[in-house]
Amino acid sequence: GEAFLPSLTELEKLFANKAAINASLNALGVALLEGWYWSSTEYSSYGAWYLWMDDGFRNFSSKYDNCYVRPVLAF
Repeated sequence: GEAFLPSLTELEKLFANKAAINASLNALGVALLEGWYWSSTEYSSYGAWYLWMDDGFRNFSSKYDNCYVRPVLAF
């Protein structure tokens, strides 16, 4: 499949399964789900939603702020 930037809802699903996902990512030796991640869900033309993977907090901010992106693959 092709990689895509997940929506806010999809990021929330990743957060809900973070322990299992991080176990798999750790076994592969790649970056774990930690920190802020942008979603593809816009708040307005100026802002977009992001999710904090440490506790599931979500908020919106300027698209010019710095956050990570985490492309995902659909199976």
